[in-house]
Formats: sequence, C-alpha cells, structure tokens
Amino acid sequence: MKNSGKKVYSNSMRLLQIQANSYFDAGKQIGIATRELCEEFLSHFVSEIPWETLIKKSLPYLAETKKSFPHLIEEMRGLADGVGIPFEKVWAFNCREEVEGSYQERCSSVFVKTESGWIIGHNEDDYWGGFQENEVRDYYFIVSKYISENELTYLSCPLMIGGETVSINSSGVIQTVNTLHHSHFQVGVPKNIIARAVSEAKSIEEVVKIFTTTKRASGYCHNLLINNNLYCIESTSEQFELIQTTERFVHTNHYLGSLSTDEDEEYSGKAITRERCSAIVQAIGTANSTEDLKKILFRKTESDGSIYRTGEGVITMATTIIDTKAKTFEVANNNKGEDTVWENVSVQ
Repeated sequence: MKNSGKKVYSNSMRLLQIQANSYFDAGKQIGIATRELCEEFLSHFVSEIPWETLIKKSLPYLAETKKSFPHLIEEMRGLADGVGIPFEKVWAFNCREEVEGSYQERCSSVFVKTESGWIIGHNEDDYWGGFQENEVRDYYFIVSKYISENELTYLSCPLMIGGETVSINSSGVIQTVNTLHHSHFQVGVPKNIIARAVSEAKSIEEVVKIFTTTKRASGYCHNLLINNNLYCIESTSEQFELIQTTERFVHTNHYLGSLSTDEDEEYSGKAITRERCSAIVQAIGTANSTEDLKKILFRKTESDGSIYRTGEGVITMATTIIDTKAKTFEVANNNKGEDTVWENVSVQ
C-alpha cells in the first residue's frame, strides 16, 4: 500500500500487550503505543459533522457516563494523554453515532457448539470516511490488557475505548457486538461505553444489572457466551430483551426478538442484513471447526448481503475466531485465502 501518500503499517494484525495498575495507565500505554497510528488515522478521517460541533454536542453524554462508569472515563483520559490530543476529542469520537444520529448496517456474529466446545466467529464491518478500502483495514489492532490481574482481550481501532467489537475476559465471558437500527436516541451512556462495560462483566447477572440501572443513549445487540450458556441482548435507548439462544446462532443487524418496530421493518437496509443472516445460517449447518467458520466468514458474493464485504461503503475490517477449547483468539485483517495472515493470541 503505497498510494495516496499514506503510511504502510503491516500486513498482519498488531498486538498490544498492556499491564497496568489503573485504567488511566492502561489507556495511556495504549495511546503511546498507537500514537503514530492515531495521528495518521485522524489526518484522513472525515467526520460527518465538524469536530467543533461533534465535541460540543457530545458533552452532555459525558456527564451521564461519569455517573455510571468513571473508570472508563479515566481510561479514555489516559488514552488521550498518551496520544497527545484533547480528551474531548477522544470522547466525542466514541459517541459520534449518537451525536450524528447515523446508522450503518454492519457486522456478523456466529456461535457454534461442537462436541469439544464453542467456536465463535465475528466479522467486524464498518465504514470510515476518508479512506480507501485497502488502506483502512491496516488501522485495526488487538489489545490484550491486564488491569489489577483482570485480563481483557479485544479487537480495536484508533481512539476507541475497546470492547465494542469482539472480546473475551479472564472470567471466560465472550461478547460480540452487532449494530441495530432504531430511531430513538436520548442523552445517556453511549452504546460503545455500554458494550465495554459488558465486556468486563463476570456473570449474566452483572450484565443485566448494567441494562437495568444505566440510562442508555442508544442500543446494540450483545451476543454473550457466559458459563457455557449463550445469550443475546437486543436493546434500544429505552428497552432491552434478554434471549437465551440455541447451539447454532447467527446475528447480523436486525432485531430477532420483540423489540422490532414497524419502522425497523420498513428500514430499507433490512433486506441486506436478512440476506446475510440467512446465508450464514445455511452455511453453518455442518460447520464443526474454526477452519469451517473462517471459510464461511470469508465467503464473498456479488450480492449486497455478502458475508465478507468489500467495495464502497461498509466493508469487513477484520475477522475474529475464538475457540473455547483451544483457548485461542485469532484475528485477520484481510482475506487472502490460503495466504491469509492470522494473529493468534492465547486467552484464559
């Protein structure tokens, strides 16, 4: 990648291994380690609204979040300090979807229970204005972070709090996150912060408490494997539904439970997410290994509902495979068939 004057980082996924005694220190270490990456990212990222407006509109969400998750605010302060930019810019970046009121149909999650344990697959799909497809994937990385003897491993990208994509913690809680379309937003805790809080939970009771006690700004789908039980939490800014799911489960970007509204049913992008979901459901019928899931998540068609997504608009940024028996967390940032480079991280 030598076009557009942009820097080449690596064909393989970067891994940051962080050991810290505080959330601020953890954030600062990540900021220092990714400073050049963040600077390069910010030099090309195009926000939908001016940064000054984005920051101003994001501040009421900050006041709400401080009440519930002050430690995560401290981590973002550390991140900003490490990168060398104002904290308000990091904060605004993490809640820009609520402020912009935007929606992109993205991400696929797959859970399959085999005789030897669970295998989980996740395609992280996204869109970043200002980048070409072959450039933006290089900005994603893996964080394996220890804070006070607690470990959290997740896929991340510049300036994000982390935990809002796919993650596994030292209690064995696995989470994948999928976007959902809904219209109602309110001033509250942004969905990326909710997802990060969920990624640190130790039980389904702790997760449910987050949803029952926190004023949320918007909603995600949270797919959770906890103590060998699989749950799906679909949410909006005002409601959530806990669904205990089956041994072969797929979620893309439409409500599967009771929170689907007439507006959601009429949303023009729903046909795409339904098509992608159906294709994965059909494909996993005989899947029984991580290699099977890799092939499924890499499946590319000319349809808008393609599982692996390329071209203009939303594309697949990274593919993650978790094997609970092997205790591995594998990530690839590009589909090159048999030549695909996978970063393999051992997890507890």
